Amino acid sequence: MLSATPSVESWWRSHARHAIQTLEGKAGWPEIVTSDTRGILRNHPLTLPLTRAIEDAIRRGRRAALVVTRRAATLVCAECGAFIRCPDCGVPLPFSRARRTLACRLCARVSPVPERCPDCGGHRLSPFGWDAERVEAAVQKRFPKVTVSRSDLGARVLIGPPAIVRAAAAASLGCVGIVSLDGLLGVPDFRGGERAFELLWAAAEATSAGGRVIVQTLHPDHYAIEAARAHDLSRFYEREVKLRSELGYPPFRRLAALAVRGQSDAEARGLIAECALQLDSIPDLVVYPAAPRGAAGRRSSRWQVVIKGPAELPRLLAPVLSPLLEHGRRGGNVVEIEVDPVS
Repeated sequence: MLSATPSVESWWRSHARHAIQTLEGKAGWPEIVTSDTRGILRNHPLTLPLTRAIEDAIRRGRRAALVVTRRAATLVCAECGAFIRCPDCGVPLPFSRARRTLACRLCARVSPVPERCPDCGGHRLSPFGWDAERVEAAVQKRFPKVTVSRSDLGARVLIGPPAIVRAAAAASLGCVGIVSLDGLLGVPDFRGGERAFELLWAAAEATSAGGRVIVQTLHPDHYAIEAARAHDLSRFYEREVKLRSELGYPPFRRLAALAVRGQSDAEARGLIAECALQLDSIPDLVVYPAAPRGAAGRRSSRWQVVIKGPAELPRLLAPVLSPLLEHGRRGGNVVEIEVDPVS
């Protein structure tokens, strides 16, 4: 709870057990501006609001930081901004360029790429993203007289992952630009909104009172952005807790990931099938179908099963999985179980 943005699980447990009052106010909080990127980011990583914010920071003698989130291998509709999501799990579906398929990492559902967006019926479905190297080249071209770097902390414009704003001193930057927040909102993980909110809050803390945080996104009305703009922690957590409750995600249900690595694909598939069969005998569990974990288009010797269950999930799993863990070690295969995985 010492974190500025604790995990949703920590927030929920603390408020369920204690009467906690958060002291919030917007004094010294920078302006958070959203910039809609529909039809823009495909050609250039800087929208007009972000370009002007960088120019203003440089003119005032302040530094600017551009945050490049990891590229999300998910499909998005360029017309309405909707991600293609798993109908069962509610998380964005990872896109395989090699196979031209969408495969859910939670329930293993595999489906072909749809011809139309399920939300608006649009045809413009495609993956997109800008890595740090491409962003650096574009910024250097736009600001040829300004030092731009991905490694030099003394540069006027610093480009890097979210860690650059989390490590920055409070109010030390004149401008922070998040090149594409959708790299977090679209990650195939139910914690995508939480991670986006953490980044927004850290960016605001690192920006001076007269500066601006520019959020480039296809979802300018997302509740994580609205809560950060209002400097209101409760506004985000209450919405996120409600969503997790409806979908049955932590802290209301617990997750476990059972992974198997075999000396061959056939051995791994056989062992994961045996594990899944044993798990099916335990009541009050949701056992998702086994899914291969490996590079697209390559035969994989690593398989995984995701399990969802009640608070006593470890106690339910122990008597069933302990013999299988020992069996895997003796047979030269590897069986791993992780309860409450972070990702």
